[in-house]
Amino acid sequence: MRRRLAARPERTDEAIWRDCLHRAVRLIVVHLVVAAGICLWDAWPALATLPYALGLAD
Repeated sequence: MRRRLAARPERTDEAIWRDCLHRAVRLIVVHLVVAAGICLWDAWPALATLPYALGLAD
């Protein structure tokens, strides 16, 4: 492990900012996906009756 860290070149500020931005975007996307899943889970009973409300089901 020490050799691997020592052999790594020094990270530039640009690389640090790129990694930070990538982590922030990934965190936001994960939160949005989880929130959408929760909303769909809560709305599923209403969505299941939608074809009947629109007259598309028998």
